[in-house]
Amino acid sequence: MFLTQYLNKDFIGINVRSGNDFKNYQDNKIGFSKTPLEWYKRALPIIRKKYGNLPAFIISDGCEKHLSSLLNLESTYLIKVSTAITDLLILTKAKVLLACGNSTFCAWASFLGGMDTYSAPETPFTKFEINLNRKEQVVGVIDWR
Repeated sequence: MFLTQYLNKDFIGINVRSGNDFKNYQDNKIGFSKTPLEWYKRALPIIRKKYGNLPAFIISDGCEKHLSSLLNLESTYLIKVSTAITDLLILTKAKVLLACGNSTFCAWASFLGGMDTYSAPETPFTKFEINLNRKEQVVGVIDWR
């Protein structure tokens, strides 16, 4: 099965939402918007410094062209599979998750995987109450400005 290659290796999971169901990010606006690619680019080195120089696997509805600036970072790969459930299962196996905090898809990945999860301050996960008293799981933000 496709998923087995991710079961025993540590990696950083990244979920980038690009679809029309999220508004484009606007400076100084908090709410239901896409997390800017620039946040992922700045957050990834911070996460690698904290968790180790792990490969990063991107799950996204965006294309390689749209994600190129993120894919240009070392050991960063776009994973394209045919079903959302496979995408979700891959993300649940990540050691740490960088995610769009407005996405219920990301919230489910974090909740089911129990991994440390970070979002941008503009799109925080606080409304989802993901860790439900799991004190070992960090659900936080990485300030990128």
